[in-house]
Amino acid sequence: MTGDRLPANLITPFTAGVDRIIHSLSSTSTSREEGLLNLALDALIVVAETDAAQGMEWEELQEVLEDLGYGYEHVTEERVLFATAGFLKCYPLAGTVWIKCFCEDFALFVAQDYHAFLAERAKVLKEAEDEEEEEEDE
Repeated sequence: MTGDRLPANLITPFTAGVDRIIHSLSSTSTSREEGLLNLALDALIVVAETDAAQGMEWEELQEVLEDLGYGYEHVTEERVLFATAGFLKCYPLAGTVWIKCFCEDFALFVAQDYHAFLAERAKVLKEAEDEEEEEEDE
């Protein structure tokens, strides 16, 4: 996807949508909402890094989020879909639940760091992943 550029008429509403997620989930300062905000951002980032057309299996996303420290009880389809405000969608395929961005352009928007807050969160995730790999190598 590198090198693809999105037009402003897509960037603007995608930015507003992500800003709405951030604002709505951070407007109260309880740790529960903060955790939900991070869950939403992490889910968006992880899913956007997959095949945009197909997405990924729900169970795979669930495992990744659990590896990031989210408790199993917090990583439910309903919770993730609520937190991401319609930017992710689940669908059944051959008896398996899949999750993907609501459109391929939004996956590109997230994966190519068009939104500064998402880009910063992606950097944090990458650093955590690198640290985990280093620990496994030792």
